[in-house]
Amino acid sequence: HIPIETNENSFFHFGKNRDRSYHMKAGKIYILNTGDWHGTSNDSDQQRTHLITRVTQEHVMNIIRLENGH
Repeated sequence: HIPIETNENSFFHFGKNRDRSYHMKAGKIYILNTGDWHGTSNDSDQQRTHLITRVTQEHVMNIIRLENGH
C-alpha cells in the first residue's frame, strides 16, 4: 500500500467496528495483512491517491532480509 497523495483525515481501518485506525503517510510503503476486516475513510474534501498491489510472502521475507543486512 503506497500513499501517493493523502491528507491528515484519511485513514485505513481494521476490525468490524473500525477498532484500529491508521493514517498512512505519503512517501512510505505499508505491507498489510488484509485477511481481517478492513476499509478506508477520507473525511476531507481533499483527494486521496494510494497505490495498492499484492506481493507474495516470499517477496516480503526478501525485503525483511535486505533491511536486516542479510
